Amino acid sequence: MNRVLYLVRHSKAEGQEPEAALTAEGRVQAETLANVLADLGVDRIVSSTFRRAVESIQPLADRLTIPIDTDERLIEASQQHQLPGLAHQVGGNIRR
Repeated sequence: MNRVLYLVRHSKAEGQEPEAALTAEGRVQAETLANVLADLGVDRIVSSTFRRAVESIQPLADRLTIPIDTDERLIEASQQHQLPGLAHQVGGNIRR
């Protein structure tokens, strides 16, 4: 069975440091993201450990009542070479 893997960049944040929170606009973006993804059959959420990333997906996790797993390999775009391995771990493929 193929799984769909959605890669989402964090919502607008107050800065780039690991503990940067979302701005008011970013919180609205996070709610909008939850609205878009809520009915797509998401059954697992994996996020960067950065606060802005977790806060971006928290509304969806709350709505679906599923936990957010964090993975340090998702911290920065410079780690993109690791994405195929992550996709394989969750039973999916990367399509470009």
